[in-house]
Amino acid sequence: MEEGARLELPLWMAERLAAGQFVGVELPRNFSGSVRDALLAAPKSARLRERSPYFYEAGLRLAGLSHLEEARSLPAAIQATLATRVHMILLRAQHSSERVQASDFLEPLTDLEQRLFWGGYRHQRDLLAWRGLHTWEIRAGALTAPCNSRLRLQRHGAQPAGGRLLGGCRPPAGCDASTACAGAT
Repeated sequence: MEEGARLELPLWMAERLAAGQFVGVELPRNFSGSVRDALLAAPKSARLRERSPYFYEAGLRLAGLSHLEEARSLPAAIQATLATRVHMILLRAQHSSERVQASDFLEPLTDLEQRLFWGGYRHQRDLLAWRGLHTWEIRAGALTAPCNSRLRLQRHGAQPAGGRLLGGCRPPAGCDASTACAGAT
């Protein structure tokens, strides 16, 4: 291979060769100055997945490899683009229905943006489910259920089976087996 020859290499190989200073890395067309200018002008309308499903990750890794001047401005452009798009993505995730999977909205999003969308969607769904619960009812957790059922039985005058403690539990401090505790449920 001649010195100064240009090759298209996979990113992982370019990283290895650049680390050994065998090659110099130039930015591909997907990260050129005109693409960065278009991203900064209209970040919401860019179809980044068409450029690369891992646009942000690849761009940041390439910027770290290249010693060219145009590579130094790439991380700031990527950060500004992502910051603008994240707001739009999370707003959409909060107001989406269950039938979002085949949406035209998700198709142009990069892998990172899709993960952000689904994370926001799940959290919004869980928040709505939590708000729908009867939050004024406090229930015992699974670990304390055997102890609480024994105390409930005692409060109502019943004795545990065979007069022994259920589930191997001991009464809380200040309680004994013959009285119900004020704080127990």
